[in-house]
Amino acid sequence: MQYEFRLPETGSAVVEMVNWEVREGETIAAGQLVCKVLAGSNEIKIPCPQGGILRKQVARIGDQVRPSQILALVKTGEGSDGDAAGAAAPGKEKAADVTAPAAQAQPGTPGSESPGVAPNSPMEPAGGSTAVTSSTGTKSGGGHSLPDAAGVLPQDRRMPFAQARKLAANALTRSWINTPHAYSLCEADVTAMRGLIRELQVEVPKKGCELGESAFVLRGLARTLREFPDFNSHMFDGGDGLVWKGSCDVGIALAAGQGLVVPVIRDVQRKDLWTLACELGALPARVRDNCIGDSELRGATFTVTFVTSAASRLYLPVVRQPETASLGVTRIQERAVVIGTSIQVRWRMSLGLSYDQRAHDPSDAVAFLNDLVSHLESPRSLA
Repeated sequence: MQYEFRLPETGSAVVEMVNWEVREGETIAAGQLVCKVLAGSNEIKIPCPQGGILRKQVARIGDQVRPSQILALVKTGEGSDGDAAGAAAPGKEKAADVTAPAAQAQPGTPGSESPGVAPNSPMEPAGGSTAVTSSTGTKSGGGHSLPDAAGVLPQDRRMPFAQARKLAANALTRSWINTPHAYSLCEADVTAMRGLIRELQVEVPKKGCELGESAFVLRGLARTLREFPDFNSHMFDGGDGLVWKGSCDVGIALAAGQGLVVPVIRDVQRKDLWTLACELGALPARVRDNCIGDSELRGATFTVTFVTSAASRLYLPVVRQPETASLGVTRIQERAVVIGTSIQVRWRMSLGLSYDQRAHDPSDAVAFLNDLVSHLESPRSLA
């Protein structure tokens, strides 16, 4: 039999195929992670709920894929890892090589793994976003796949951080310990922005890149930072003053394999909407291909994190020293909103501002967000 392995819901309308963990002709177990996709700035590992032999990779690396689109074809039945009777079929030796460790190991013994679960199967996208759950056979919980057939849990494992994640973790820990964080939250009505983006889609072939809400956010942010220069600043080493920065150099937090990378877009205040859209669109692939130079990772005056998961309603990032503020932007969602005496369905964007309270008062943070919202709700002024 042939099983069509399809892309599950990831929270994004379109994702990019980044890597295949399994080659054509190899045997896979039910629930094994077989490929990676890029949803916005998040790299997500996708498990296949059906065991068998990967016959064909339908989606190639670099392809744009939508939910429910076929990723691969898997041969199930005799000779596959997903069929208990396969051990007696021709090709027995190859199947035995794959299944023998799981069959011989007893639950509770060191190194044992439950049948149908790939060793070390994290169900979490790099960067800590929402995990993707396969449609059958597994549940995501605590970052690992849990089999619902055999009822045997994987053994605990120590998983040291990769070097990139270790460096990011150390930097974030220092920032968290040394910065007295405070937060302000608000929502922007981006219904008009969404309509303008549809209107401007005719220019996509000429411009050579997609236009999304992120470019509008950067355009509006540059204007707000110019009006609130305290937020476009660095803290003195001793924490007793600010250095106002003349240029808006905005860091874009991206998940990259086993770590967090924050490339910087320079002089945002001088760039038009389409230039920002093209630079933003190119960043995920450049990060994935290790094309970001060290100089591009330094000198941000403000950092933005775009959260692409539809399940997230709010994100409050850690302020990265010596910056004094950071913005979390969620994916826009339709919500029922009371306007006057009626209830209307509007597109809403949640904005979460984290800031160093040594540098900014709560009233300043609220004014900053209100100014940004006013720009986002008047998108034609940013185009």
